[in-house]
Amino acid sequence: MKKIIIAFLMILQVLLTGYTDDLKWGGLYQSPNILLSAAVGYESFAGSGILSVTPGAEYLFFKPVIGSTAPFDIGAVAHLRAGLGIGDISGLYLGASAGVTVHFGFNGLGTSIGMSPLDKTEIFCELGVCADFIKPDGDSLVGFFSKSGVRYLLTENILVEGAYTHWRGANGASIGACLMLGEALQVSAEKWDRPKTDMPGMDNMLAAPFLMQFRVFYLYSFFAGGFYFDDASYKPGDGTIWEIRSKDSGDVNSFTIQRTLVDKQADGSKWWKIIVTPEKGKDALLYEFLVNEDLLITKIVFKDPDSGEIMVLSDGKFEDSAASAKRLAEKDYSAWIKGKQTIDVKAGKFKTDYIKYEVADRADDIRYEWWINKNVPGTMVRFHWQDASGASVDGELIKVLKKQVSDLNAF
Repeated sequence: MKKIIIAFLMILQVLLTGYTDDLKWGGLYQSPNILLSAAVGYESFAGSGILSVTPGAEYLFFKPVIGSTAPFDIGAVAHLRAGLGIGDISGLYLGASAGVTVHFGFNGLGTSIGMSPLDKTEIFCELGVCADFIKPDGDSLVGFFSKSGVRYLLTENILVEGAYTHWRGANGASIGACLMLGEALQVSAEKWDRPKTDMPGMDNMLAAPFLMQFRVFYLYSFFAGGFYFDDASYKPGDGTIWEIRSKDSGDVNSFTIQRTLVDKQADGSKWWKIIVTPEKGKDALLYEFLVNEDLLITKIVFKDPDSGEIMVLSDGKFEDSAASAKRLAEKDYSAWIKGKQTIDVKAGKFKTDYIKYEVADRADDIRYEWWINKNVPGTMVRFHWQDASGASVDGELIKVLKKQVSDLNAF
């Protein structure tokens, strides 16, 4: 008996350990968490139909952790339900329910098997008791309810769902949406399948055009006027989308760049992803690359546009990637701060430190302006560079992203 008790306590300790920093597979939620939901459905009962609207609230309070996995979330749920009977039994239904809920997520598993959309998917089940206080039928007041289905994390905190439902003898289906009030769970999934072709001996003449194109977009998204602002505020999975506009001799070009930190290595090197979307009518360009702590790029992964094969460039063809870079921390630019400004960009309204730096040169004069907010990944929400000829580049933060993963299984 003593051994059984000790074994039970050991298992309980594992389940109640809480999160680890290196979960490889988990659910969608970082408990505790609250979900506010609303669904519309149709159920059949005694040869009649019921159109229903069901708002609800769910509290997720327990996440068992076993090793490096935590796919389950357990909580309590309550619903209100308003329905309209149509057919032989017509009239108004009004009731409520309470029960328990279990979620099973695939966060991290999708990345591991090369199916990243699976990371945002879960199956769930609710079970409890319900009562209709107003009802047109002669059945009992109290019964059981259940709901089981699939949810998908559409944005950072919005989920959509489809489910099979049962309510006091009525069976049917529903669709709905949920608002997640807490944080999503972050995992560091390992890739089980890494389909890529390494090309360390790729001819320099073949690599040069690709590297030139990549370098232009890399400089736009990482070096604000030749200055590398501290990226410590990016956590794995964090991303930002920027709109870039360049003007030169009357020509104006614009495109968007998504910059995402997808992984951080033990030696401090970081795997980044950039997705460049040119003007309308052109395909987006995707790059994933490894940058060491000296800001040197050591590997670039991309998809061959002709064969669709995932390719790798390495072997020191871009060892000068940080040759002209200057890493800027707050102490480096504090003397350039001109004051505080509250500005509106497409990502929202931000209180910022306004920074201005001018370079007077006999050949050219350049003015740099940055608007800094420490609460966003990369700390920057707008920039402007302009030289004496009037040529300029402007960047504006459009959106902040979470839970981003590798698209090319680069590492």
